[in-house]
Amino acid sequence: MHSECARAAALFQLPARTIRRLLPAVGLLILGAIASHSPAAEPEPILLTIEGHLVGRIEFPAEADEPTLMIRAYYDLIPEAQREKLELHREILAELLSAYAVAFTAADSAELAQVVSDIESQWAAVLAIHVREFTREVQEILAVAYSEVYSFRFADQ
Repeated sequence: MHSECARAAALFQLPARTIRRLLPAVGLLILGAIASHSPAAEPEPILLTIEGHLVGRIEFPAEADEPTLMIRAYYDLIPEAQREKLELHREILAELLSAYAVAFTAADSAELAQVVSDIESQWAAVLAIHVREFTREVQEILAVAYSEVYSFRFADQ
């Protein structure tokens, strides 16, 4: 990782330490952009909301406020088929975020564009399942939890 940061630092004429500090911020910006501005990820306008069959907010003990545990707890409340689809999308997202870090460090704009497009597709699929299974409030909770989980991934790299 240090040699990749050094190459990126030389390319962008920035210290490697600065590149390592920028990586988490750039990752959060991409997730934020995907979540709020991606045409593929935006749900259709809601004319009428009937939430009788959707999973609503659950209360967590203070010590269980970790994002990964929250995501898992909500996913445990939905049908197994949907849960398995979500887990597959999460695995693919994790792989894509690693690929994003490599493409960003290598300053490969073509690869970066492809990875971002793939991330948007996976995130749109996750959001579509969230809309079908969870209330609006839980969708927002899950979006925040996802952003926290993936910001930790970028910070670790």
